[in-house]
Amino acid sequence: MNHNVYWQKAIYTLLLLISGLLCSATASADCLFNDTGRIDGTINLPATISVKRNVQPGTTIWDSGWYNTGSTSIRCNESGNKNRIGYESPMTSADGYSGVYVTSNPSVGVRISYSNNSNTSGAPKGYYPQVDIPFSPNFLIGTTYTPTFMYRVELVAIDTIQPIAVTIPQSGQFVYYYSSLLSSRFFIAGTTNIAVQSLSCNTTTPNVPVSLGDVYAGTLNQIGPTSTENTFNVDFNCTGNESAKIAATLEGVQSTDVGDDSVLALTNEGSPGVASGLGVQILYNSQPLRLNQPIELVNSALTTERVTFKTRYYQTLTKVMPGQANSVAILNVTYE
Repeated sequence: MNHNVYWQKAIYTLLLLISGLLCSATASADCLFNDTGRIDGTINLPATISVKRNVQPGTTIWDSGWYNTGSTSIRCNESGNKNRIGYESPMTSADGYSGVYVTSNPSVGVRISYSNNSNTSGAPKGYYPQVDIPFSPNFLIGTTYTPTFMYRVELVAIDTIQPIAVTIPQSGQFVYYYSSLLSSRFFIAGTTNIAVQSLSCNTTTPNVPVSLGDVYAGTLNQIGPTSTENTFNVDFNCTGNESAKIAATLEGVQSTDVGDDSVLALTNEGSPGVASGLGVQILYNSQPLRLNQPIELVNSALTTERVTFKTRYYQTLTKVMPGQANSVAILNVTYE
């Protein structure tokens, strides 16, 4: 009988020792949840993003805005603690862009910003490898923190935009530790299709008659441009396609009297009744347009644009003979 009692006591004592060891291990943890526990959150990428073809690298093409995943309560019981924050899995940084990482689309990168409170002004970016941020020097053992985990996702153009679907490696899993305590996880889910817009504008002045007036042959006595210039405008409507680039190429017939490819021949040059010894030039920004050489007219269009040109006669021979002095040219306009 006594033998049985002895073993019961021994087992009881052993259980107490095990329980004591478990309690001791828990109490020595550097940071603990008080109640709520870990806060996780997910942002879903939009199904499609429409992007202008000429969007400049470095431009944010989608912004989730700040997303509040929730709050928790954490108590830290040891000194020397650090926050460890960043991507959980390896990410490849986009060359030339701080805090931006490559996605499945080589022309689009991803950037995560984070905050542990609702004041997101100047919030830092997330990195891989993770970064350690020491607690405040004023930290006191036993201090309770009540972080609110805020995250923001941006998709950023990092090259000439391509119509390739965007997914984030490893769902962009982002982690936030209080010392060794995993306090928050954040994910970027889904796939975004990139639709590249073909920008275009309409000209409201498709045909522009320009009068150069009458010129007396006797006043023309030197090869080269004449002093009289006349102005004309070409108007564009770019509603819905603002920021388009507008370029133009001059097309026409070069005068056979000179080797200068900016001098247009008169209509029916060499025919009876047509003046000789003259050609026509079209100027933009005071420079003659050259045949078949594109020039940029507008770098980033507003809703409406007006482009101003000038025209003038160009004396091609020493002696000018009177007659009709008309010319036709085409401005072939392109948009991107």
